[in-house]
Amino acid sequence: AFYAVSLFTPSIISSFGLTTSPALVQLLSVPPYISGFLYTIGVGTLSDRTQLRGPFIVLNCTITLSGYALAYAASRPAVGYAALMIAATSAFSNVPIALSWFGGNAGGEIKRSVVTAMVVVFGNLCGG
Repeated sequence: AFYAVSLFTPSIISSFGLTTSPALVQLLSVPPYISGFLYTIGVGTLSDRTQLRGPFIVLNCTITLSGYALAYAASRPAVGYAALMIAATSAFSNVPIALSWFGGNAGGEIKRSVVTAMVVVFGNLCGG
């Protein structure tokens, strides 16, 4: 979900037909990243305070799925853009939570380093 949003945001926005200007399409692709940044900081802080990772990952996956479903069913460009915002916001926050979860479960510095590297490698192989 992370790579789909990251790589195809400009294509998705241009498919809505909001504008034909490439510069404006690029400009419209910025707000999902800003909201994703703010949401990631908030969810990451809450996840650290509660020492829970799994429920936040499930919640984010559910929100991302609902954003994709809304985008699929959208008939108006504004609804599609809002769905993109929802999907992007929650998809971006899963990566740091998963990395901290897997790294926190590995004992020792060397094991933690190897586990973190493996999570990144397999995440890249699977597409995020």
